[in-house]
Amino acid sequence: MKKVLIIEDHDSAIITIKDVLNEVFNYGAEFVVHKTFNKHLIEKEIEEHGYEFASLDLFLSGRSKNFSSIELCQKHNIPCVVFSANTPASVIKASINHGASGYVCKTSSNWEYQRVVQAIIDNIETPIYCNNAEKAISNQTRDDANLETMPELSGRQEQILKLFIAGMSAKEISKELGISIHGVNKHRSNMKRENGCSLNELIERFEFWDYKL
Repeated sequence: MKKVLIIEDHDSAIITIKDVLNEVFNYGAEFVVHKTFNKHLIEKEIEEHGYEFASLDLFLSGRSKNFSSIELCQKHNIPCVVFSANTPASVIKASINHGASGYVCKTSSNWEYQRVVQAIIDNIETPIYCNNAEKAISNQTRDDANLETMPELSGRQEQILKLFIAGMSAKEISKELGISIHGVNKHRSNMKRENGCSLNELIERFEFWDYKL
């Protein structure tokens, strides 16, 4: 039996993932589902039992992008596909840069998801994209224009933004930094206002420049 890790917090998506992967693995897969990302717990499972494939969602409820799950799979040589509702080219490229073998948009058909996973399993040269992800990358002019401006952040703002990127909630960040939740949210609002964009757009710009520099 192939042991497969699924990190996904939507029940309908979990059903889709299991249906597709059962086809790929000829119903010879054992699925372990996590609706939240607990790095220490999942890494302990990997060390004790191992996984042979992983399907990852980057945006879990109440959290911003979390590339830590991809990095964990890369660390333990587990091929992984990102299955996400987010289609900006910058997010797709960042996922690949962090170690994902492929990217499938949730707007894709089950057949598209199966095609990408099968290609990864068959060791076809990666990264492998669904059609929608390929279109997003080929039409990235607008994304690139938005990324050209380096975000302006204070030291504390950058610290908080990095913790959001790591997948921490405002409550967890307040405990980590020893400040109030109100303080975390105020810094978040100021970052968005000062840079004239949403938190997700700010994260994309920050990650672009952090990777570029």
